[in-house]
Amino acid sequence: MGKRTVYTKITPLPSHIPRQLALDMLHSHEEVIKLNPLVTGVKKIEAPRDARSDEFFSQWYEISEIITWGFGLRKKISFKGCFHNQPWGLQSHVYAPMGVDMRNKYRIGGNQPGEEREAR
Repeated sequence: MGKRTVYTKITPLPSHIPRQLALDMLHSHEEVIKLNPLVTGVKKIEAPRDARSDEFFSQWYEISEIITWGFGLRKKISFKGCFHNQPWGLQSHVYAPMGVDMRNKYRIGGNQPGEEREAR
């Protein structure tokens, strides 16, 4: 069985960036994917036949990267990932090579000046 790691990172948005702008950025899947400096290409694809039922209707992408191994050996890899917009942000599930199974949630929370405090 693989290792399971849970990681939480909280970063405040600058006060001059509206919540809707941050949500719009997260909902631009290709922009989010291209933030990874290893990514060399991304294209929309149909959901794989073996996709889980709760992910089948999400937006699927094929992601290409170039990775460097050991003594400068470079290798191009491609893998699939699905991205699902949520009212609070983005949920993704990436199936990378070598059994890497990454699930991420990017959430815009809290309150901005003049807004009610967010319920917990």
